[in-house]
Amino acid sequence: RLAGGVAHDFNNVLTIIKGNADLAAVVAGLALGNPNRAEFVLDNFDIPAVINYLAAGTLFQDFDRTVKNYYLYRDTNGDGQWQVFPWDKDLTFGLQGLTTDLVQGNNDLPTAGSAYIGHPLFGTSDRNCCGVNNLFDAVFDTPVLREMFLRRLRTLMDEFLQPPDTPVAERHFETRFDELAATLSADAALDLARWGAGFGTLQNLSTAIDAIKANYLAQRRVHLYETHSIDAIGGGGELTTLISGAPGATTASYFVPTDNGLGTSWTQIGFAPSTPWPQGPFGIGYEDQPVDYVDLLRTAVRPQDVCATCTSVFIRVPFEVGDLGEIENLTLRVKYDDGFVAYLNGVEVARRNVTGAAAFDTPAANHPDTAAVAFEDIAISSSAIVAGANVLAFHAINSGVISSPIFMVR
Repeated sequence: RLAGGVAHDFNNVLTIIKGNADLAAVVAGLALGNPNRAEFVLDNFDIPAVINYLAAGTLFQDFDRTVKNYYLYRDTNGDGQWQVFPWDKDLTFGLQGLTTDLVQGNNDLPTAGSAYIGHPLFGTSDRNCCGVNNLFDAVFDTPVLREMFLRRLRTLMDEFLQPPDTPVAERHFETRFDELAATLSADAALDLARWGAGFGTLQNLSTAIDAIKANYLAQRRVHLYETHSIDAIGGGGELTTLISGAPGATTASYFVPTDNGLGTSWTQIGFAPSTPWPQGPFGIGYEDQPVDYVDLLRTAVRPQDVCATCTSVFIRVPFEVGDLGEIENLTLRVKYDDGFVAYLNGVEVARRNVTGAAAFDTPAANHPDTAAVAFEDIAISSSAIVAGANVLAFHAINSGVISSPIFMVR
């Protein structure tokens, strides 16, 4: 039944929906800077449906679903929860683009155009090729939801993808492809003869299926069962966040130096400045025209407001460690623009885009905005960490006095 007499109403079947307040609430609730984002997802989304959608897409590498190619549906007259429905599945099973013959199932690299598309946690703020899906980011950033996703993914892997040592005759996908080929081959040949190939090499159905089997399924099995196994990425241990990287979640003290008088003394645990440093939540920095970092910045600091040649901000983040025996490996997750030197209890543990001694007016090499908004994972030494009070310190460095820095840490 169609109701009404204007175009807007003809687009509504059975129920006339006025306004988009519920959709606006979803956009706000899923925003990267919302400190209550996890609670919003748990309260407003059909969690089993969302988890299943994410896991199924990971199985066949549906990388074109982050910023488009899906439907968002709310059961308005029922439980009021949101679900995601798929649409447009052409870029799946390893295809790397619409104008390439390349088929691959293990690309975790930040390669332009297809960055991270093979990663099981693809689509987040730190692993995406074409934009962030805030729902993906919220699920993967919330431990209980991430664990649900991983469990569901493993279930689907065992049922459909199957381990690398599965006998060929027992493999689900290969068997199903062969069944479909027997039914479709004649029609596919007629279609190919009539229309040819839109790009690349002319492939018949059999050749294309062989490419999926050899170049996608074989790689995907190793990638998900071995490369991203618990043993490979963490030795089976539990991952614990010592310092949160969620915007606004962590408070730091900061200082803009106008000379090199402090040296690196400010990176030590016991450093006590003569005048207390101001404090503020991460991220720390500025953007003259808020575009790229509007969801990330929480504390505005412009070094050039302090002195004409200043490019640096010193940042100190205290944190506590209970049992040292529980720490096997440390990973520093950072978003930065443009460079930094990181210290753990006075010991340098990482740096990016800075060479040599870092002075108060040292310029860093440029770090593109598209890369700056993504977390970079850096394995660092845990030898300097101690039981009790610790301090993670950053010398954040801009590429120049007219550039806009941002710095984030998890």
